[in-house]
Formats: sequence, C-alpha cells, structure tokens
Amino acid sequence: MDEHISGKFTPTQWAWIVYGLQALSIFCFGITLVIGFIVNLIKRHEVENDPLISSHFSWQMKTFGWNIFWAVVLVLCAPLGATVLLSFIVGVWNFYRIGFGAFNLFHKRSMD
Repeated sequence: MDEHISGKFTPTQWAWIVYGLQALSIFCFGITLVIGFIVNLIKRHEVENDPLISSHFSWQMKTFGWNIFWAVVLVLCAPLGATVLLSFIVGVWNFYRIGFGAFNLFHKRSMD
C-alpha cells in the first residue's frame, strides 16, 4: 500500500520532520528540539533496519544531547556575562549540525 494513501510517514519523512523541528527550535526556545528528540525515540525502532536513516536519527539525537550540554554551559556562564557570544557560537554550531545532516539526507548519504 502506498505510504501516502495510508496516512503514514516513511522513515525518511520522519527524518525530515525532525530536521525541521530542530531548525524551528531557534524560534521556539528549544521546545521543538525536545519534540524532535521524542519523535526520534518513538520512531527509532522503525529505522533499525535502514542504516541510512538510522545514522540520521543518531545524528539528530546527538545534536539534541550536545544542545543540552551547551544549555548547561550557558547557564553556568551567565554570571560571567559570556552568554551572548557563546549563544552565537552555539547557534552557528546548530546551523552546521542541522544543515549538514539535512544536506546529507537530501543526497542520501549516511552520517557515519
């Protein structure tokens, strides 16, 4: 049965959805980043047999983990007044992670 007719998303579409949620997190204070991580956790079993998409799910989950790390660093650095510069650096890093992952997904390349 055609995936679009049955109303289900393919694993590749789920990967695109998560990249979109990660990209939106800049405007939503990270809420969509958390939602994307939850999608990764829920759908991970569906991509176990697809090494390409599984590598993207891992990349996305690692991006989430690093964002948590950087959020803690930003909170700890707040009293030092270094948050503006560090926030900019983290934003550029996120742009790279999301863009590089989406670029490779578009070209059907693994993240390994």
